[in-house]
Amino acid sequence: MQDEVSQKVAGALRLNLTAAAEARWRKRYTSNAGAYDYYLKGMRSLDRRGVTRDRKPDVMNSVEMFRKAIELDPNYALAHAQLADAYAWLAVVADPDPKWLAAYREELSRAESLDSELAETRIARYELLWSSYEGFNMAEAIRVLREADKLDPTAVHQELGVLYSHVGLEGPAIREFERRSVSTTLRHRPSAFSERPR
Repeated sequence: MQDEVSQKVAGALRLNLTAAAEARWRKRYTSNAGAYDYYLKGMRSLDRRGVTRDRKPDVMNSVEMFRKAIELDPNYALAHAQLADAYAWLAVVADPDPKWLAAYREELSRAESLDSELAETRIARYELLWSSYEGFNMAEAIRVLREADKLDPTAVHQELGVLYSHVGLEGPAIREFERRSVSTTLRHRPSAFSERPR
């Protein structure tokens, strides 16, 4: 029934989805309602993280929520990917402790082994690529985000905009920020156990 409603909404909006995008739209990441609830709570906290150390409590809350989601569904690849992203933020922004880097690598590896087609694993990888941990590898960070964009065209506009602005590409940065406002509407669709807010 959800798939039928999604198709009708897409038809009403006249969205032309590629086969890969349609498969992603229909994909279920967990069938455990409790895990999904913890995932959403984790995303709510992660979305508030910003770029300053004073947001560490929000990120620590997201870490706790993603861990609870994974306890309920150990194969929840999306929760593992977002947990890796939270650990990357902790390592890069809030607390350059090697334990966060080790935890990031473990969760990223787990997420990729469960689902190699997640845009979120690429986003987590980008967090480290453009940091001192990876020698500020901007070119590779852009490549990884473009790869994520192919997997989910609604996922990376904010990150690409920020990255382009850091390397002085003002025009592409503005375009990505404008695209983000459109894609945010598409990402927050009502669909139980497949919602992917970011």
